[in-house]
Amino acid sequence: MLDDIHTFAPTVLLDTRFGWTRFRPNYVQNALGYDPTQLGYPSYIAALSPRLIIPPITFSDGYQGITTGIHQTDQPLDTYQTFTSLTRSPGRH
Repeated sequence: MLDDIHTFAPTVLLDTRFGWTRFRPNYVQNALGYDPTQLGYPSYIAALSPRLIIPPITFSDGYQGITTGIHQTDQPLDTYQTFTSLTRSPGRH
């Protein structure tokens, strides 16, 4: 975080901040490595899959049940934040 405070007058202050946070979730889905033929799927699904995993079952309303997702990730997530505040004290402290 960077923070800069500028005093314009004894009663007027400008505070400006910039923050950056990086979160790096590194997780693997629990079903990774599961052979889909154990659920009765054809063997070509396992043969052509880049990763063995329980195939997702999606219903027509878009609800994804049965599995918790179909990916493995190591994608960092960045969050940026800016904040500016102008303060004026109208009288004595």
